[in-house]
Amino acid sequence: MDKRTKILQSKEPYEPEAIVALLPGIDNIELNRLQATLAAMKTNAVREYAFVFEKFVLANNDKPMNSEFWEGCLISWIWKAIEELKKIDNPVELSNEVEQYIKYMSNNQGVFFYPEELDLEQDVDLTEVKKRAETPELLKDDNVLDIQAAKYAAIQLYINGNIS
Repeated sequence: MDKRTKILQSKEPYEPEAIVALLPGIDNIELNRLQATLAAMKTNAVREYAFVFEKFVLANNDKPMNSEFWEGCLISWIWKAIEELKKIDNPVELSNEVEQYIKYMSNNQGVFFYPEELDLEQDVDLTEVKKRAETPELLKDDNVLDIQAAKYAAIQLYINGNIS
């Protein structure tokens, strides 16, 4: 068993200094990702508090973060982080506070559909958005469905590692 796996499977909490001692050469980005994964595995804080959720999103997208401030997240980062949460806890259950944060970030970026795991009413029909996103000639027309489908396609490309 490698040291990362040992840390993740341990019932004991690990301080950042202890992780660095066990994994010499670990950089801040990887340390943040490991700590975020530990937080999601061992507590409900990621699922209950929007601020903690935001830090989880940033860490799981290899983004530097400042733990003192709200920073905001791209919606594609949020969708990818939810995919990571599903590996830990499926189905993913998020608090109303976290869901409202996701809705705010989505709407602020012109995205009016939400991950299916959330208990949010879709502002556009996600099934239709997905169906339209599979069509090769996206944005043929300047309408809400085409625009939302293009955004959905971009999110999926990001999640699958095809764009950064």
